[in-house]
Parts: sequence; C-alpha cells; structure tokens
Amino acid sequence: MNIRLYNAKILSMNADEDIFDGEIWIKDDKIAYVGNVNTNFPDVVNDNEIPLKQWDREIDCKNNLLMPGFKDAHTHSPMTFLRSYADDLPLDKWLNEKVFPNEEKLDADSIRAFAKVAVLEYLHSGITGIFDMYLQPDVVGEVCEEMGMRCVLVSGLNDFTSSVEQTQKEYLKWNQPDSLISYKLGFHAEYTCQRDLLIRL
Repeated sequence: MNIRLYNAKILSMNADEDIFDGEIWIKDDKIAYVGNVNTNFPDVVNDNEIPLKQWDREIDCKNNLLMPGFKDAHTHSPMTFLRSYADDLPLDKWLNEKVFPNEEKLDADSIRAFAKVAVLEYLHSGITGIFDMYLQPDVVGEVCEEMGMRCVLVSGLNDFTSSVEQTQKEYLKWNQPDSLISYKLGFHAEYTCQRDLLIRL
C-alpha cells in the first residue's frame, strides 16, 4: 500500500534540521521519502518502488506535526488494572499485600484484555515502542503484534510464575527476523529470584 502524508510540519530529529513543511511517503511498512514541499519531488524513490502520485491513500495532516514515535523503556502493560490502586503504600506492602495477591487471579484472557488497554493508551500518546516485563510474556507479545506495537519483551523470570525453560522457549519464539517483537533475557528482581535461578538464567 502506498500512503502519502501531506501538508505536515515535520520534525525529523536530525541534529541540524529544524521543523519544516513537507510530506512523507510510505510503501507498505517502510518510510520511502521525507521531503520539503519547496523542493522538486523526485519522480520515483527507492529504486522506482513508488511512482509519484500513485497513492492508495492520501492523508491531509492539516499542518500538524509529524515526528518519530516515543519509546517507553519500562512497562508492565497488563498492570492497567492496578492503576491508582493502593499507591499510597511503601513498595514492599504495595507489592506483597496488594499487587501479588491480585495478580494471582489473572488468567491469559484478563492479561490480554488489560494489555490491549495499555497498547491503546500508548498509541494514543504517540508511543510506538515499549520494553515490557510481565506475567505470560507470550500473551503481551501476541497483543503487541496484533495491534502493531513494537515491543521488546523481557522474561520477568521469578521463583513463582516462570522458569528458565519457559524463558528459553520464549526467547527462541520471539527473536525472529523482521518482527515487531523481540525478546531479551531478564529477571523480575533480586528479591523474587533465588541465586540458583539467576545462575541458571
């Protein structure tokens, strides 16, 4: 699909480039052209992949700003259900008396639903990539893949809800070429993992 975003203010994040008036052309899932409206557009870009003016969709940005998406490097996406819940407690009481008992009640369907809420909030806020650690990483990965959210999954290995064997399977499953989802080895915390578990990881 060829998409043209026009009538936009563009912030490229290049060090020596100010915001400029321009447009962006997209072929399938790749940005093929970013240019200033005051220059002569090429007839074609990217080795003749997008001929000029052959668009499946054109979007008037109405002078709004286009810029790279934000990245959130610390998320526990399905925890949307605990937002503002007992947030006046010290960490140990909050975790052990409020969070962990409620998380024990979660199943894959509820994790999926709460993760979808989180991804909708990310996208609404301009966040296009996350670094997520939570129970059942497979479920969070599936939600992100389905909704087009780039995600780095972290195993969240701990003594109670996962294993080194599970972590290995998830690592091999999600680290595939050209995927929105990748997987990094990690553990929940030093206070939820015995030394032997960390050595095995």
